Amino acid sequence: MKRNINLMMLTLAMIMALVASAIGPTVVYADEGTPPEPTSEETTNETTEETTEPVEEITVPEILEQAPEGTEIVVVNEEGEAEPLATEEAAEIISNSDPMWCPEGVNPGGVGCTPPFSDFASLLIELNGGSYTGNGVIWVEDGYDGNDNAQIEFDGNVLTNLSNNNLTINGGWDGVHGGGNITGTSSLDVSMVFVNWNGNITLNDLDINATDGAGFGLFVSNTGNIALDNVSVNGTTTNSFGFGDGAVIDTTGNVNITESEFNNNATNGLQVESGGTVTL
Repeated sequence: MKRNINLMMLTLAMIMALVASAIGPTVVYADEGTPPEPTSEETTNETTEETTEPVEEITVPEILEQAPEGTEIVVVNEEGEAEPLATEEAAEIISNSDPMWCPEGVNPGGVGCTPPFSDFASLLIELNGGSYTGNGVIWVEDGYDGNDNAQIEFDGNVLTNLSNNNLTINGGWDGVHGGGNITGTSSLDVSMVFVNWNGNITLNDLDINATDGAGFGLFVSNTGNIALDNVSVNGTTTNSFGFGDGAVIDTTGNVNITESEFNNNATNGLQVESGGTVTL
């Protein structure tokens, strides 16, 4: 009887061992042993440097190659002194020749002229703050094309040193200092205004396509004569009041308009009110 009890106890112990092994976790290894520890890959951030191609400097010969054969060219500095064409100063003078004001009868870059500016706004600041006076001519390169971001306004109440004198604007200038050759036209994409002016106003070789919403492309009001030659005022857009005239001219003097056009404006093309004679 005692032997049977021992056998039963042994059998019970074996059963309990089997149950425990079935419930507990078992570690299983691959055929080739334990797997290797995971490794972290190093990530390298490659920095790509942008390479900027060097900008070729414009040389004086390249600037002058478009000049007609046999043209005698003289470059002058701000003091009116002749500058040798081979110098960097000469190249700088030639390549930066947008609007400048000069006394009437003085070639661009001559004595008494303003420095060249990239837009009319900068030129007007110079004229207002400087000691410029007398009849004057503004020279604008034929490559001038919509450089202004706001209306161009010549107000005689601001430019009091000039408003009693004649003012001429010559577009289409070839940009060479020392000469006044006209080779094309200059383009404006904002409106141009002349008010409170007592002298004559003359505009030559300008293309105005005003999209600034002023209600007109060109407005001139003075007590002197007004002359327009080879001036186009086309494509003026309307303002908030529905006006979109091309050119509006109001003067007590004479008006002379030649070789000009005022087409495809939102409302009227040309309006003229004159106390003198009108020639179209």
